Amino acid sequence: MSAINAYGFDAPATALPATILLVEDEEYVRSYAQQVLELYGYNVVAARNANEALRIFDEHTSPICLLITDIVMPGMNGFELAKRLAQRSPGMKSILVSGYSLVASTFLGEVDPDKMAYVGKPFSCGELVTTVQKLLTKAGGAPLPSPNLGCRTHLL
Repeated sequence: MSAINAYGFDAPATALPATILLVEDEEYVRSYAQQVLELYGYNVVAARNANEALRIFDEHTSPICLLITDIVMPGMNGFELAKRLAQRSPGMKSILVSGYSLVASTFLGEVDPDKMAYVGKPFSCGELVTTVQKLLTKAGGAPLPSPNLGCRTHLL
């Protein structure tokens, strides 16, 4: 069974066992990414900035296994946020997102590819979900459904 949303794609209604903290200062991007991930069955908690993300992380009662964060945000950048959260939860993985490839390349030289990945803006729903699934699967999880099912269009 699948669901079609306002962005024009459908996704399987299969629940996947992961909670994601999504941090993005642009409302449209945050809303799009959250809807895509929720359609794939992920539990998503969203924040507008790094300080809000830190508060949510500290107050959240169940484990958060993945951070998806914009790199360039007002205040603390996404890479610094990822490092701080990794100190609090060493097993948590992170996906850095940016429309500025030069900024991203500055940070990506310092990362463990088993714990951190990069998605450039604009991104498609398939690219986002594929990156999430690849990173989560590196933790030894079971293979997940193909993210290409139903991702028809729309780059963000």
